[in-house]
Amino acid sequence: MLKKAHIFNEHYSSASGTQGSVFGLFFGLSFTYEKEFSISKMSPLFLDRLIDLEYNIQTFPSANFLSPPFNEMIFRRVPGIMTNAVGKDSFERDLYITKEHNKYIENYNSDKPFFTFIFYDLLHAMNISQEYHKFKPSWEAADYLALNNDLDPTLFFNLYKNCAVQVDLMVSSVINTLEAKGLLENTVIVITGDHGQEFNENKKNYWGHNGNFSRWQIQVPFIFYYPGLEEEGKEFSHMTTHYDIAPTIMSQFLGIENPASDYSSGHSVYDSTTRYPHPVGDHINYGFIFEDMIVRTNHFGTLEITDRNLNLLKPNALKPSDIHEALTIKNRFYK
Repeated sequence: MLKKAHIFNEHYSSASGTQGSVFGLFFGLSFTYEKEFSISKMSPLFLDRLIDLEYNIQTFPSANFLSPPFNEMIFRRVPGIMTNAVGKDSFERDLYITKEHNKYIENYNSDKPFFTFIFYDLLHAMNISQEYHKFKPSWEAADYLALNNDLDPTLFFNLYKNCAVQVDLMVSSVINTLEAKGLLENTVIVITGDHGQEFNENKKNYWGHNGNFSRWQIQVPFIFYYPGLEEEGKEFSHMTTHYDIAPTIMSQFLGIENPASDYSSGHSVYDSTTRYPHPVGDHINYGFIFEDMIVRTNHFGTLEITDRNLNLLKPNALKPSDIHEALTIKNRFYK
């Protein structure tokens, strides 16, 4: 399947943390809207459309869906979803949800279409024993107390790669099960991540995620497969974002004829229109990624302006027209 899929090499999440990333993926909007959606108890239009079309919807989360409360934030209209997995650590839980998803597919006999969401956690937790280490030398677990600006990241990064190998094998198992069931002929598959993981690439002593909006924490993989796609195995170099995924699926496969701009901040993933400025973050700590700089604010209301490698720029690097455009994009659905 992966040899046939389309690969988007410049794909960016909607946040450097889990909640904002998953929100952006399903709603097609920045996490700055989360409070309004929560108060009004609105679910993503993407899921509303699946419900209208009588899809059977099931989730397979390794991390507990009650914290963050994705059962309410994203799946509030979907009863009976799985909210937690069995296992003593993230690796065991990831294996569990893979097995449960494969079992779900193998036993699926409904005439109705289905939607499933598999949410792996191993690349977030980064904890795996030596017997699964392909890349050596490597830590067995992330030692956050050892991290500093002078640390050689090799052991930590090899741990990350060792975890990635296992997640890749699990994803392969899921795809093989779909293929064995004959479902690749009528199934859309999206493979992506909620956020990146930084290993001090910018030499600013940032490690992991939820610390900044550089590409190391925002850029994620995006692999898109659907039956009959043209130019199998094609790679795309234009920028795409999490805001694009829901409207693309809704317009291509779910019968929505409205332009994406009616209900999201996204575009078709095949539209090479610029995504700059790209809004990221939450309602307090949010920012904008421009082509040549990153602008970030915080709960004090101060602005930090850097280049894409987090080197500070002078305040006049940001033109009033730039911030006006960025705020217009971020706030366009407020009345």
